[in-house]
Amino acid sequence: MRIAIDARALEKNMTGIGRYLFDLLNGIPQIDNKNEYVLFSTVALNGIDQNFYNNIILKSLNNYKKLFSPFWLNYVLGNYLLYNKFDLFFSPNNLCPLNKSLKLKKIITIHDVMFKIDKSYYSYYYRNYLNLLLSRAIAEADKVITISECSKIDIMKYYRISENKIKVIHRAADSKFKPRIIEDKLEQKIRLKYKISGKFVLYVGLIENRKNILGILKIADLFIEENIDLKFVLIGKPGYGFNNIKSEIEKRQKNVIYLNYISDEDLPLLYNLAKIFIFPSLYEGFGLPVLESMQSGIPVITSNTSSLPEIVQDFGIMHDPDDIDGFSQSIKSLLRNNILYSEYCSRSLLGAERYTQYLLINDHVKLFMDL
Repeated sequence: MRIAIDARALEKNMTGIGRYLFDLLNGIPQIDNKNEYVLFSTVALNGIDQNFYNNIILKSLNNYKKLFSPFWLNYVLGNYLLYNKFDLFFSPNNLCPLNKSLKLKKIITIHDVMFKIDKSYYSYYYRNYLNLLLSRAIAEADKVITISECSKIDIMKYYRISENKIKVIHRAADSKFKPRIIEDKLEQKIRLKYKISGKFVLYVGLIENRKNILGILKIADLFIEENIDLKFVLIGKPGYGFNNIKSEIEKRQKNVIYLNYISDEDLPLLYNLAKIFIFPSLYEGFGLPVLESMQSGIPVITSNTSSLPEIVQDFGIMHDPDDIDGFSQSIKSLLRNNILYSEYCSRSLLGAERYTQYLLINDHVKLFMDL
């Protein structure tokens, strides 16, 4: 079987969808040596097994990539697929070519439909872009993958498609996220590099409205008011609503540290150096950073909304995202009670065992072959 993959999510700085595809592509060669996988992009891709994958570059108007994304997908890629032999098309990011003449199966992954749930999560352009194309893509697709039961319910609610058309395949954290013994010399180097001193609570994810970053800042304010020496480290790329959030972060330099970028090598170390992971998000299709922190063996305090109860269950602590005092009290309880703290470290590791890279990759390959 010859499988075409829209790999444009790997062209830019790695975010959730790019990481999902990257992890999948890194694992497929270990499981499937029967099928041929061809990656399509507008530029050459790095970090993939060039001996296993053929990367076909179909040029686009790079200066207007966002504007011409539908054109590239439906006409540039669509025409290539029309005149070349492929059995299956896979998109990790919602959309597929809307061409009735294409005689191949289509699978799309829809991570969430947050743009339907709350307009404040995304820009006017992006909401209308998906409103215009996603319903048609779902109709064209032979199968829809999503990443949680919560997202599955949302997709069925807003698009009224058969439950049998949707396959839930949970995300998985990379194996590099694990408990580590960090020697003093390396710890000092990392802390100096990122200017982090003392105990800290960690957040990893986009810095945007949906992630409730302002809620974290309010929690940080409570610790300042009580004169408790605890830092809050926020790691993530700017997202929708960043400018307002950034100005609020800058008012709290005494105990809030914002890191726009850290290396892939350093991130697992910072998970291990953190005392607690906090994630008071308003809505998540899955919430991969929560799983990364659990797999690293640190206690997780997160929201009780959307998919997060499904992923965390009783392996972490959950609050309503607006319960600022509840988050604050849970942080204090963990830091003051060593027995409780150790219990939630163990719970995190136990909860993370339910999701593995092998299951993620094997379930995808099986679906490709069964369709």
